[in-house]
Amino acid sequence: MRRKYRPISLSILCYSLFIGSCAYFNTFYNAKKYFHEAEKIRQEKEGESVPISAMDKYGKTMEKCEKVLSEFPESKFRIDAMLLMSKARYYRKEYDVALTDLGMVISTGKSDLAEEASYWRALCKWKKGSPKTAIDELTLLLERTHVRSIQANCHLSLSEIANEQKNSEMSLMHLEEAAVLTRDRSQRSVIYNRIAEKAFKQKNYDMAKKAYEKVISNSLSKDKVEHAHLQVLTILRIMGEHRTASRKIKAMIRDDKFNKIAGDLELELVKLYRAQGEKEEIETRLESITNTYQRSKASAQAYYMLGEIYSAEKWDLMKAKEYFEQVKKEFSKSIYLPFSKSKISAIDIYLQAAKDLETHL
Repeated sequence: MRRKYRPISLSILCYSLFIGSCAYFNTFYNAKKYFHEAEKIRQEKEGESVPISAMDKYGKTMEKCEKVLSEFPESKFRIDAMLLMSKARYYRKEYDVALTDLGMVISTGKSDLAEEASYWRALCKWKKGSPKTAIDELTLLLERTHVRSIQANCHLSLSEIANEQKNSEMSLMHLEEAAVLTRDRSQRSVIYNRIAEKAFKQKNYDMAKKAYEKVISNSLSKDKVEHAHLQVLTILRIMGEHRTASRKIKAMIRDDKFNKIAGDLELELVKLYRAQGEKEEIETRLESITNTYQRSKASAQAYYMLGEIYSAEKWDLMKAKEYFEQVKKEFSKSIYLPFSKSKISAIDIYLQAAKDLETHL
């Protein structure tokens, strides 16, 4: 009787093992999927706080990893799940719990997982207020590892720490090293964007221009690409390459791909006219911007610039005041709003003083 049922029992056992392996594989696969989605969202908002949507996906990553660890403790993905969960915890600022799990990965995982865990452990210590310890551990890891992605991440994090410590030169040096090492396109765009911003602030325009061009060719974020294009135009104007800038602006205005920043491109053309001393073109172009891009950031800036022309050059204060008042109506969040309010106040004071003086005389 036993022999009769043995093949069936064996089949059931094999089937159960197959189903079990599929279950933990799918669970871990979903965990990695959520983490990848969270990373994409976070990287698109580089320089800003981690978006809520990304935090939610990091949370789902942790849930799936915890399921692997609790329901499938003998799974071959156990250490991988522990490491992935720790990375998600880092972004959710759960540093203490992450450190405990990372310690387990370092002591029991294979060398590649242990090295990656060492990197994240250093980051957790930095965020917990020990930048010196983090620098020492990241520097040691750089000397020890041969994995390019880990080397790139170490340089990137050392750059962030140096930036936090106001060491711009050291920060830029680590960024350049990271840019050479990384093979990940999205990470490369983040690195080049940081290099560009730092170089621009330091007035190293040649380096900034090259870095912004790298952002354009690598970034997955449309906003970052558009910003990089505008910065390249600004640099060309600053460097006196007016003809090149003019051709580039006019080509971009004709391209539907740049409709979102068309107003900004028109404003850059105005600044180019000003740099070249073509004053007669400026007012016409600004009036065109206010009509074409109504209720926008660009039209608000155009009204502000018109107000400056009429207050500083044409000395028509009433007309200037009208333009300055229009800034708020066009775009209430314009960076030119506080300046326009200040100008309006100054004009009112001047006009009242002039009226009082006339009455007195």
